[in-house]
Amino acid sequence: MMPVETFLPIETQILIVGAGPTGLAAAISLICNGIKPSNLTIVDCVREGANTSRAIGIHAATLEALDTYGCASKLVELGIQGASWSIGDRNSIIFQANFHYNAPYTKYPFVLILDQTATEHVLEERLRELGIEVKRPLRVVGMKDSGEGKGTDILFESGEIVRSKYVIGADGARSMVRQLSGINFADPDGKSVDDSIDDRVAQMVLADVSLSISEDQVALLPSGVSATLSETGMFVVIPLGKPAVSELLYNSSENVYRIGFNVPRALGEPPSKPSLEYIQSSMDEQAPFSLCSDPKVNPKPVRISKVHWSTRFRTHSALADVFFKRVHGGLVFLVGDAAHVHSPAKAREEQSDALNGTELLMVLLEMVQILKPLLMLAGVASASSVVNRGTFASPKTGVKWRYWIEDASVDIDTLRFDIGEIARVGSSGFELLSYQSYGSVSSSTGLIILDPTDFAFGSDRFVNVTASVVQAAIDNNLTIDFTLGPDQGAGVPVLPEDVDMEGMNTELVFGSHFLAAGESFNGPIPQPEIFPFLRFDGTVASNHANTTWPGLTTFGYDFADMHGPRMPAWDYYKEYLDYLARTQYVLQAGVAKVDLGIYRKGYNIVTPPPYTVSDSRLAPAGPAYKAFILGRQDNITVDAAQRLVDYAQNGLPVVIVGDIPSDIPGFEMGNVSVVQVQSLMSRLTAEATVVVVDDESDVPSALVSLAVLPAVAADPPSATLYSVVREVDNNDSETRTTYFFLFNQGTSTMNFTLTLNPGFEGSPFALDPWSGEVAPVVLHSNSSSGNISIPEISLAPSQTALFAVTSGNSLEGVPIPNGHLVSADPNVTAVALTTSSPSSTQQFELRSPDEGMKQFITEAGETMSANFTLEGETSQVLDGWQLNVTAWTPPQNLSDHRSVLIPQAAINLTQGLVPWSSIEGLANISGVGTYNTSFEWNHADDGAVGLLLDFGEIFHTLKARLNDKQVATADPTHPVVDISKLVVNGTNTIIVDVASTLLNAVNAVAQVESLGQLRLSTDPSPPQDQQYGLIANVTLVPYARATISL
Repeated sequence: MMPVETFLPIETQILIVGAGPTGLAAAISLICNGIKPSNLTIVDCVREGANTSRAIGIHAATLEALDTYGCASKLVELGIQGASWSIGDRNSIIFQANFHYNAPYTKYPFVLILDQTATEHVLEERLRELGIEVKRPLRVVGMKDSGEGKGTDILFESGEIVRSKYVIGADGARSMVRQLSGINFADPDGKSVDDSIDDRVAQMVLADVSLSISEDQVALLPSGVSATLSETGMFVVIPLGKPAVSELLYNSSENVYRIGFNVPRALGEPPSKPSLEYIQSSMDEQAPFSLCSDPKVNPKPVRISKVHWSTRFRTHSALADVFFKRVHGGLVFLVGDAAHVHSPAKAREEQSDALNGTELLMVLLEMVQILKPLLMLAGVASASSVVNRGTFASPKTGVKWRYWIEDASVDIDTLRFDIGEIARVGSSGFELLSYQSYGSVSSSTGLIILDPTDFAFGSDRFVNVTASVVQAAIDNNLTIDFTLGPDQGAGVPVLPEDVDMEGMNTELVFGSHFLAAGESFNGPIPQPEIFPFLRFDGTVASNHANTTWPGLTTFGYDFADMHGPRMPAWDYYKEYLDYLARTQYVLQAGVAKVDLGIYRKGYNIVTPPPYTVSDSRLAPAGPAYKAFILGRQDNITVDAAQRLVDYAQNGLPVVIVGDIPSDIPGFEMGNVSVVQVQSLMSRLTAEATVVVVDDESDVPSALVSLAVLPAVAADPPSATLYSVVREVDNNDSETRTTYFFLFNQGTSTMNFTLTLNPGFEGSPFALDPWSGEVAPVVLHSNSSSGNISIPEISLAPSQTALFAVTSGNSLEGVPIPNGHLVSADPNVTAVALTTSSPSSTQQFELRSPDEGMKQFITEAGETMSANFTLEGETSQVLDGWQLNVTAWTPPQNLSDHRSVLIPQAAINLTQGLVPWSSIEGLANISGVGTYNTSFEWNHADDGAVGLLLDFGEIFHTLKARLNDKQVATADPTHPVVDISKLVVNGTNTIIVDVASTLLNAVNAVAQVESLGQLRLSTDPSPPQDQQYGLIANVTLVPYARATISL
C-alpha cells in the first residue's frame, strides 16, 4: 500500500534518489542555480534522516561551497572547529598539522567536527526553506523506458511510478540507481575487495562514547583529530563535545568522543555492534597510555562510561565507469559514494577525514562538474512576485483566520455562509484546517466520531468539501491556505498500527505556488514565499455528533471562544480587524532596522556574520546595526577576532562588556592561536571606535561616548517603550521613508517627548490605526543631525502609536504642510488644516484642555500666542441611559449549534452604568446590549470649543453612533474619540452597541460538550463570568481650540 505521506508526482523534471548529505546538497545547489522547486523531487528509502553520528568531518573547501548556498554558518555554529591533526605513538605526539596556517587562504581554517545527523538536519532545513520536502520512505526497485522518449520511468517498492528526465543517484555505495543503469563499479586498479585494502585497515570499528575523565586530562587532549600508531594498528580519537544535536541524539550531558580503531583480519571479524567491554579492551591495547584504564600504565585511569553508538565496517575502493549515462529516455547522474568510495588507507588518509572511517564528501564541488550538463539541459528559470500592500487607510495586510472543520460531514451551505462572513468583517483570507480528534478525552481532543476513511482529509467527500470551499473563497475574493499535513491538530487519528493506512495525513509540506486563471498544478510543493499575517481561530458553525451548542470547539475548551458568526460580537469585528491590518501594514513594510547587534554565545563566540560596514553601519542594506556589543566572552576564534578588528577599522563602534577574550574555544597543542587572538584583541581595543566596560549598566554611556544614538528614544527614558523600525524602498533613490511602531508594554501610562532618528532629514507623520488617517506632525523640532523631537506623547498601557518620517513631499497622498511649530506651552497640541494649494497660507488648529493665553514658536523662530476658552463648558458624565439587551441563549435541543436570540425588556439604568452581572435578570446573559441617551450642546461645529467622548473602559467590542452617524472606533486601551465634527448645536442622541462573548451563557449550561469532551470537566476549569456592557462612566470632555496662520 502506498504511504500517504509521500504524495509523489506522476512526472518530475529532476529526481534525486538519496537524501544523505550528497543528495541534499545536490538538491540545494540545483535550486540555488535556478531550477524551480516544482521541477525537482528528492526521495529516500528510510523513514527519517540519520539518527547516528556516522561521518563527522567537513573540510574547508566543502564549507566554502556550502557557504555559497547559505548552509555553512549554521553548520559551524553547531560543530567544533578542529584546529589540528596529530599523529603519535602511545607515549607522545610525533607530528602535528595546525590548520590555522590556512587562514590567509580560507575563511574556514579548520576541520569542522560535526556528526552527520546535524549535517543532514541543517541541509534538510535549508532545502525546506527553498521549498523542497524529502519524500520518505521510498525505495527504488526498477527503471524502464517511458516509451515516449520523454524520460525514464522510476519504479518504487510502493508500486508508484515517477517519470523523470534526469535522475541523480545519491544513494550510496550500494546504489540501486547505479545498478539499474548498468554502470560498472569496481576498484580502479582492478583488484578484488579483499586484495585492494591493506590488512591493517581492512576492518574498522567506530564508536561514540563518554569517558570517565578528569578536567585536567581533558585539557591535554588535542582539539582536532588525533591518531595513535602502535604495533597492533591505529587508534583515532576525536572530541565531539556537547553540540545540541548530539545531546539530543544521545540524551547525554557528558562530553562525547568519536573513537576508531582497526581490527586485523587475523583477530577475526569484530561484532556488528561492538560492546563497551570489546571497545575498552581495544582502547587499552591501542590508545595513548594516557587514555588507558590500566592503573599500571596510567596513574589516572580512563574508562569508557557509556557507548552511545558503535558499528563495524570493511573498507575498500571502487569507482564507477562513468558518472553520467543516458538510460532509456533520460539521463542518469551519479554523485557521492554512488560514484566512488575509497579506503582510509588511500590518498585521503593524509587529509585526516579518512580517519573518521567515512566522510562528508565535498559534494558541491562535484555538483559544479557533474551537474553542469544537467543545469544546461534543464534550463534556469526564476520568477518574482510583487505584493500589493494596498494603502494605510485600506491595507491588504489583513487578518487571516484558521477555519476549522471537523471532517467532510460539514454542511456545504454553512461553509459558504461562514466564508462570506469572513469576507464581510474585513478579513483577507483563511486557512482551511480539518480538526481531527486523536481519540482522547483526557488529552482534551475529543472522541473519534466518524470513520476517517470516509470523512477525513483525503477522502472523496473531503475533496468535494474542498472544492466548495475554494469556490466560496473565489466568490468572496479571499485567499485560502491549505494545510496538507498535521498542522496544529489537522489531520486524522494516527495510531501506530495505522500510520501507513490509506487516508492517514502524516506529512507536513511547506511551500507555495501561484496559479494563473485556468492553470493546474500537479507535483511537489515548490519554494515558499513568505507573506506575514495575523491569524485567529474560528470553527464551522454546524451540528456534529457528540457536540452540543454552541458547536465544535478545538482543543477541548483550552483556548478562547471560537470566533465566527456564532459569537455575539462578530458583527462588530470589522473595525478591530482594520486596526490590526493597519498595524501590520507598518510592521510588514520594507526592512527592519536594528540599533545594536548583541553577540552573547553560550560557551564561546564563533565567527560573526560576514556583513560589510558602510557609513559606520553593519549590514547597511539589512538591519544597519549602529554598534556591535560583545557580551562577556571568555574566548573567541581567530577568525571571529579578525572580523571584529575589520569591523572596527571600517568605523563600526564596538562595545566589549566584561573581560576581553584572551583564549580560543576548544583545545590547542601549543599556543599559536591563543597568541594570535590576544594580538588581535589588543589591536581591537586600540581602535578609537572600541570601548571596554565593566558591566551591562555601563553600555548606554559607552554608546553615547561613541555617538551611537537610538532610532527611538523617550524623555524621560522608559524601559517599557517597545519599538520596531522599518525602512521602505520607495524605488526612488532620492526618497526615503521609515516607519516607527511604538508600544507601551508597561502597566502605567507613559507621558514623554519622543525622539525619532531615521538617519536622514525628513518630515514626520502620525498614522492612526483606528481611523486610517495619515496626518503631518505639526509640533516637532529638528536637530542638525536629522533627529526629530515630538512633545506631548502619551501612551496608555498596551497602547500602540504609529509614526513615519519621509524625505519626500508627501506620505500616502498627504502633503507636507507649509511650515510647522517647534515648541508650545504645556498641554497644547496642533493639527494641520487642509490647504487649497502648496502656495496657500498654512493654517493650524491648536488645541488645549485649559483656558488662557498660550505661546508657541514657529519653524521660522517667531514667537506667537493664542487665547483659548472653553466658554463655560466642563466635563459632563452622561446619564439617563436606557439598555436593551438581545440575549444569545442555548436552544432547547442542545444538539443544535445555533443560539436562540431573545430580546429582553428595556431597562432604565437609574443606578448608572454597571456590568450586566449587577443588573437583575442579566447575570448569566451573553449577547448584544444597546445603550442610548441624549445630551445638549450649545456651540457651533466650527466654534472655539471641541468635544471628546471618553467611554472610560471597553470590554470586547463597542460601536457608537451620534446623531445617526458612525463614531470612530475607540482604542480599548485609551477609549477617547473626538466627536467635534458629529455633535450639533442642540439635542444630540448617542447609541452605543456593546457585544459580548458567549462565556457567561455557556457557563450556565453544564451539559455543553465538544466531541464528547464535557466542558466543565476540563482541567483547568473554564474561566469565571466576565463583566459585560458599559462598565464605567461615559464622559463628555470639552477642549479649547484656536486657528492660526503661518
